[in-house]
Amino acid sequence: MFNHMSDHPARRRTVAVFCLLVGVALLATACGDDGRSSESAEAAPATAAPKAAASEAESDYCRNALEWQVHELVPFDESDPAATEEYFGDFVAFVDEATASAPGELADGWTLVSDTVHTVLVPILERYDYDFGRAHAEATPEEAALLTEPPPEVAAAQEHNKAYEALACGVGQPLAAESESFTGPADSAYCDASRVLAGVVEEVQSSSAQPADVESLLTSDDAIDALTSGAEAAPAEIADDVTAVTAFTLDRKLPLLEEWSFDFRSFLLEASLEERAVFYYSDPSIRDQFARVLAYDQQVCGYEPTA
Repeated sequence: MFNHMSDHPARRRTVAVFCLLVGVALLATACGDDGRSSESAEAAPATAAPKAAASEAESDYCRNALEWQVHELVPFDESDPAATEEYFGDFVAFVDEATASAPGELADGWTLVSDTVHTVLVPILERYDYDFGRAHAEATPEEAALLTEPPPEVAAAQEHNKAYEALACGVGQPLAAESESFTGPADSAYCDASRVLAGVVEEVQSSSAQPADVESLLTSDDAIDALTSGAEAAPAEIADDVTAVTAFTLDRKLPLLEEWSFDFRSFLLEASLEERAVFYYSDPSIRDQFARVLAYDQQVCGYEPTA
């Protein structure tokens, strides 16, 4: 579904296509946005970010993106139609605000996303009374396809929006490096370590990101051991990148979160643009290395980012 909603395990089955905010990625293997720039949406690939001033991080558009990130820290029970309806009411409000406040270079893309939400997603959900069990059992092939993947033009608009948010708003990580092509064994010690980290991310999401749980999970022996063992086992083509991302995580990201008492809500709403760049690996000192590692994890280890 639309990929701006965090890919919480409880939602992934049917809500994946209609996600509209990059979820909170916590460790080195989580999800991302792109920090590349170009002159305009029309002149650039959909995944390239337009140029933006840092001051735009204070815009209504960026604030809405950050507030949705905080909203996404609490999962909803998709088996409960009432909870699903309430969630999507909030979601539609978010989409409407994003569309109304979108900067010029994103306006057409957000109009497309909004139109699809209002004319495709909401009618399908209403048809099945926000009951995903019914939707799975009764949806037409066309509806099922729309509840699995967005139309290509919608996906392209979303990628462009995400790239802008990473650059201008400080919301989101680099996308996997598109120019890289990797091969290797999916059952390697490196991939095993990466999956452990992905599991930690899912546990944090399942905990509703309560500070005590976040601290316990991110500083656990399992998480730290996976980081260090992954760096030791990294294949030659990304060894330097993994070493750099691991050092950045241990030396900058985790200490930054400790300064904020592992309180993601306060961090997202109050941290500086520079601090969020550290959190999301969009800091220029690590962005390219992170993108290469993420590309390897997706192409070889065989999983998509969990958040």
